[in-house]
Amino acid sequence: LTGHLDTASGAVHLCGSGPSLRQSWREIKGDVIAINSSLGYLLERGITPRWAMIWDASPLCEKFAVPHADVTYLIGARCHQSVFERLSGCRVIAWHAGGDHNIAELLRARGINEPLVNGGTAGVTRGIYLAYALGYREIHLHGCDSCYMGGDTHVAGSLVPEKDITVYHGGRWFRTTPEWVAQIEEMKIIYPFMSTPAMGARIIAHGEGMMQHSISIMKSDPEG
Repeated sequence: LTGHLDTASGAVHLCGSGPSLRQSWREIKGDVIAINSSLGYLLERGITPRWAMIWDASPLCEKFAVPHADVTYLIGARCHQSVFERLSGCRVIAWHAGGDHNIAELLRARGINEPLVNGGTAGVTRGIYLAYALGYREIHLHGCDSCYMGGDTHVAGSLVPEKDITVYHGGRWFRTTPEWVAQIEEMKIIYPFMSTPAMGARIIAHGEGMMQHSISIMKSDPEG
């Protein structure tokens, strides 16, 4: 990743695979970072992302690794070997996730001096930091819902059984999961931090999910 830090600029569309991507993908123009299964969804609709991000260690992530000659893949070094094997011959940039257990000691023991990318525990909340590291300062979020919409969890379906809870947030009820609620809590830290003058990032959320609702509240009441 080191040679690509701050090589990009301007706006980027960071795409999760939440249901609202079905509506907002038509608004996408310019640079795109596709997270997990949103890559295949966008390719099927004629959008070729500049970047594709995969970072979970599960072997299931091989299904997200759709090879394409015009995509540069941002693959977490912790990813399963099958992800790298499927992308053999593609442009792959490996990066290290800050916060992984003993990651700093592991890299030091191997003589690797490379940056760690911090951020949240989900693709979207980590992807914001990765986009920033690449140089983007205007980050548009698509398919980043953190809730069910119309009974769906993802545009391409979920690979694992989802937990099902209902929460009240900002005057609205949302059907969601504990993991998605954790994303909202992470964004309560990430959004104000990235919006400070020192960081200079602008985050714009597209869609009508719980994440978008939460960001709209923080945007309208930055002191709250």
